[in-house]
Amino acid sequence: MIIDVHTHYFPEKYLDLVEREGSAYGVELTRDAEGERELRLQGLLHPPLRPFFDVEVRLRDMEAMGVDVQVVHHSSRPNVLFADPGLAGELCRESNEAYADLFRSRPGKFIGLGVLPLQDPALAARELERVRALGLHGVMLTSNVKGEYLGAKDFYPLYEALNAYGMLVFVHPIAPAGVERMRAYRLWNGVGFPLETSLTIGNLLFSGTLERFPRIRWIFAHGGGTVPYLQGRWGHIYEISEENREHLSGPPAEGLSRLGWDSLVYHPPAISYLVGEMGAENVFLGSDYPYDMTPPDPVGDVRRADLGAEAEARVLGGNAGRLFGLSS
Repeated sequence: MIIDVHTHYFPEKYLDLVEREGSAYGVELTRDAEGERELRLQGLLHPPLRPFFDVEVRLRDMEAMGVDVQVVHHSSRPNVLFADPGLAGELCRESNEAYADLFRSRPGKFIGLGVLPLQDPALAARELERVRALGLHGVMLTSNVKGEYLGAKDFYPLYEALNAYGMLVFVHPIAPAGVERMRAYRLWNGVGFPLETSLTIGNLLFSGTLERFPRIRWIFAHGGGTVPYLQGRWGHIYEISEENREHLSGPPAEGLSRLGWDSLVYHPPAISYLVGEMGAENVFLGSDYPYDMTPPDPVGDVRRADLGAEAEARVLGGNAGRLFGLSS
């Protein structure tokens, strides 16, 4: 069973609400001459929306990609963080109910991760209870919330609940630090997103947040950004900097070894390196579907990484199957 843990889905009721309310926040959802939805964020045109909400299109694309099951969740854009807490809460409720409906209506094809109004941690904690009641398997968090990284103590009440339930958290980058210097050549994506993922992992790790909440199961997008390549550097900083040892009981590699990473690094030798550094048991197939950053053949990229049969089977679906309780 091939399971893709990194895909994006915008429920139609969520889009309907964005269409009615989003313009006040710079999020414009209109219709073109053929009636197709068009989304603009601060004036920038989002990729075509149909595969984000049309389940039949999605199922055809899954078959073409050789994917049996998708884990679906929101994206960093537009997400719900553009809105005030009241509207964000409503957007989350519509989205989470739709994820649960999709999971029930297409058994064996989709797994849903909830979205939370992170700009209001207390409201997010309440919505988490709805996520559990709906039978969703975890939540997606953005790498920062209006500039505050995920190791901040403001998020501890939410983590207390996530930890108590042993829930999955998939982390996706948003609004990279220094993005104003990355406008040209789409470097905000090519460099900024992997950097942003690395920054939030470092913040979670060195703040002691990962150790404090050991039952949360984390998966980070884009192969963890640059983190697998930086393990040695972080270990050296741990040795020379008291600040970096203050909240940790052991070297950074110990905390990193318990995290999950998707395979979305676009290069089979890089997938091989990721698996070698972080362990085959911790790497999951990811595609970024249906964005234009989806590789032509994400399943084939894993197969071309020469991982060996056992490790390849783990990455392509074995790890996710065990995580979500799916039989092969």
